[in-house]
Amino acid sequence: MLPIAFTIALLACTVAIVVHMVWLGRQTVPDGPGEQPESQEAARAFLLWNALYVNPADPRGWLPKPVGIGYTVNFRTRGHATLFAVLVGLDLACALGLSISALTLA
Repeated sequence: MLPIAFTIALLACTVAIVVHMVWLGRQTVPDGPGEQPESQEAARAFLLWNALYVNPADPRGWLPKPVGIGYTVNFRTRGHATLFAVLVGLDLACALGLSISALTLA
């Protein structure tokens, strides 16, 4: 019974992460107030924990990564970034619990 609970929790956390990221990414404010950093170097100043882009003045939802290749989402507030980190932590905890319960039942 325990593996089923961990599986359901893992799926719920994963869905919550995806919904949160898509919702934040769609929050683009076209021609809204605010300024975009002029370069990727300037955008690095808005990295939280050196990984999450948090810039409430930037109107873009999705933007090129300040570090590396690809795109990232603008979390806009530390609260959104913290919520994302908590959801990822819960996801990892559920995956670990599922793995441990599978090993103990085997």
